[in-house]
Amino acid sequence: MSASARGWPVVPPDAAGFDPAALAAAIDRFADKAGRDGVQRLAVLHEGRLIHAGPQAHLPQGVWSITKTVLTTTMGLLVDDGVVALDAPVARVLPELAPAFVGATFRHFGAMISGYRASGDELAIKGYEHGPSRTFFLPAAAPQSAPGSTFSYWDSAPNLLALALTRMAGESLDALFGRRIARPLGMNLEWGRWLIGDLRVNGGAGNHFGMVQTSCLDICKLGELYRLGGVWAGERLLSRDWCTLATSVQARADLALHGTLFDGRGRYGLFWWVNGIGPAGDRKWKGVEPGAFSASGYNNNDLFVLPQAGIVACRLGTDQDFDGAVTDEIYAELLRDIVAAGNGSRGGTADG
Repeated sequence: MSASARGWPVVPPDAAGFDPAALAAAIDRFADKAGRDGVQRLAVLHEGRLIHAGPQAHLPQGVWSITKTVLTTTMGLLVDDGVVALDAPVARVLPELAPAFVGATFRHFGAMISGYRASGDELAIKGYEHGPSRTFFLPAAAPQSAPGSTFSYWDSAPNLLALALTRMAGESLDALFGRRIARPLGMNLEWGRWLIGDLRVNGGAGNHFGMVQTSCLDICKLGELYRLGGVWAGERLLSRDWCTLATSVQARADLALHGTLFDGRGRYGLFWWVNGIGPAGDRKWKGVEPGAFSASGYNNNDLFVLPQAGIVACRLGTDQDFDGAVTDEIYAELLRDIVAAGNGSRGGTADG
């Protein structure tokens, strides 16, 4: 186990109904395929109890696009409070979006179907092409596509959304998240930001020093909050409606796809990846329960929630540039093996 459990109750796998040898074998198989960082920052929880933690699972690091899932949680707070209406145009808050992006709503931005493009996005940065602009707050003259018509995993869009949400919140998003989510969860987190005019804006995408810094064991707390439908220690922090909506498909499988390496059609919620059915008729993680969802960031940083099986699992690292990406297939094998080690006590396999 990790030197620090970061507040999680720790139990041996067998006390949680898991075969210790089978769980260890599952983790070893994953380690052989997971790059040089292996399982040093891997944690597995069952029903809110920590049954495995790597020796570095308590150490903070940047989590890249898992930042998007922190962003969507702040949007959920503002929706729950009646401050943000998901189907309202973002241009009502950011009039500079007119006329090119006047029809793009908060829901469109959260589902990566807004069609937004910023000035500077046309300039790739060392192969980084999916919305790399450092001036994300300056809209391009024309959109990629009409809002709601195309899935485009595009980092300028969540960065712009963070600006809009900050204006609506009347405070920085890290202050809002810290007070309403991180503090009740006991979650250590730092969230990078920029100054835009006189406004402190936290990053929405996790790029250009706007990313969240946290540990594997801390980010698991966010996964557990969503697994529990927004309730933590008897206190409601997020509405169940928001938790369900954000982790359900919001990008239809029949949409067009913009030229990007990431295809969320039928598999993307509101800045959460979901185990939906893509255009080819297959699920994102074969053999894993249909209700599973994930927060995913560059450098093989991934948080998984399997509500039916009661499992939250997270792997953090910094090894993608050296060893390539840990694929959906590798993660699916790990998740299937974890569930199997629990003797299928809560189910967890599905059509795939």
